[in-house]
Amino acid sequence: MLCYIGFILLCIWGYKADKRKKEKREQELAELTRQIHISYIEKLRKDGIFYGPQRDIGSLSSHELDYYYEKGIEAEKKHKEWLKSYIRQSRFSHNMPHLSVIRDSITTSNNKPDWLAFKNYLEQRDVNFFYHFTDRSNLYSIKQKGGLFSWKYCEENHINIPKAGGDILGRRLDVRYNLENYVRLSFCIDHPMAYRLKQEGYDLVLLKIKIDVAWLNDTLFSDMNATDIEHRHGPLLEDLMLIDIDATRESFVSRTSPSFRKHQAEVLVKNFVPIEYIENINNPINL
Repeated sequence: MLCYIGFILLCIWGYKADKRKKEKREQELAELTRQIHISYIEKLRKDGIFYGPQRDIGSLSSHELDYYYEKGIEAEKKHKEWLKSYIRQSRFSHNMPHLSVIRDSITTSNNKPDWLAFKNYLEQRDVNFFYHFTDRSNLYSIKQKGGLFSWKYCEENHINIPKAGGDILGRRLDVRYNLENYVRLSFCIDHPMAYRLKQEGYDLVLLKIKIDVAWLNDTLFSDMNATDIEHRHGPLLEDLMLIDIDATRESFVSRTSPSFRKHQAEVLVKNFVPIEYIENINNPINL
């Protein structure tokens, strides 16, 4: 009889615990969705699209106003879908990224104040994507964890990278330049480091990253590989303009070429590149 009563009590406890978890997940989703909505309204205000513009709204055509409004609504819907998926998956993993990192990475208020200037500059120069190469064995982890993380974040949060590409020297140089918490993206598709890793037996694939990451508030730009002692990096449009776009477009650049170092210019994204920015996560390019 006591066993039966104990079993009933255990079932009741389990049901209530499950209900509490479900309520907590729903609250997290509601709060993050609310923050996305608020941050989108703030972005529109900053960019002078409505509610008393800080900039001259007359400089935007009605077509541009419609475009940015529709794009914002579409982005908000995608964020909601992605957040639902994330919270659903987090039930089965203790190794998912912290919600604060997700929130800081995807909220539109995290854009640079002059983000439109970055967008226009890249589009005018036909820069449609950035690139990140990784071993094929890492793809499952990228999907499971919801994106690309800096090696320092992975280290501090016990996220295992099946086949990491960086070496000890590279990490020491990252620390020297305070770049250990950044994900590295390139402008070129034939990065010299990828060639070296292929020689070491890596099965590399290339991921295409949307240029939207360029105007996230903490994103940096380096005019060459950011471990190079002569590199220059910074968060401003002027720093982006230091990058020789033509040099990044050259193919099979030899070490003796004047373009060799410029070819390796980088975009550095703070902590995390959400999977929604990875254009071809389900169809990566073989290297």
